[in-house]
Amino acid sequence: MGSFQSDRLQFIQKLFEENPRLFEHKKYSEIVRYDTKGSKKIITSLPLQDHKDYGETILFISEKLSDTGQIIEYHYAWELSQRRKKMGKQPRHIMAFGNENHEPGTHAWVPSNPYHHHHVPNEPKKRKETTVEELHRVIEILTDYIHGGLTYESTQSF
Repeated sequence: MGSFQSDRLQFIQKLFEENPRLFEHKKYSEIVRYDTKGSKKIITSLPLQDHKDYGETILFISEKLSDTGQIIEYHYAWELSQRRKKMGKQPRHIMAFGNENHEPGTHAWVPSNPYHHHHVPNEPKKRKETTVEELHRVIEILTDYIHGGLTYESTQSF
């Protein structure tokens, strides 16, 4: 594991520990899953407090880091937990944010490219424009939904 990966995982662990209103600490005392891919990618799954509509959910984080440790590509997803039952990507998808670059004219391109919001539950290929560009904003949004007991609607924009 590279030092930038280690630093980023420590940062995510600290986010988990410092946000008990959002993250589930009773069932899980630590991050459910963390992994590195090569020297530049990290993947983590953080258990969230139960949601009134979705029950057990997670925040899935996938980040690709540059040679200097900057996040150059990310995917932050709110998903159903697979703790009790394994699911494919579509059934577990609630919503996600990413910054993967797409070419104009393709089905994946949106006006805020590369930033996009995968906004339709169970249909992760669908996306629309967004102003969300970092993990802290995703945590704010999820805290509103989880702690506030709000129902997510795919028509909502961020």
